[in-house]
Amino acid sequence: LAPTGALSDALSTAWMIMTPEAIVRYCQQHPATGALLLPNDSSDKSLSVERFGMFIERG
Repeated sequence: LAPTGALSDALSTAWMIMTPEAIVRYCQQHPATGALLLPNDSSDKSLSVERFGMFIERG
């Protein structure tokens, strides 16, 4: 989630190689952004969702 489509596209690309911790820091430093992550953990068959930034505020 970002103010513009172009920024959303750029962030989604960058976040593919960033750690969840780095994404959290980015969202904390840029309040107009948010992230919804679906971590891929091959050892666990369940689906987990992690929300950061604007996604937490909007629930």
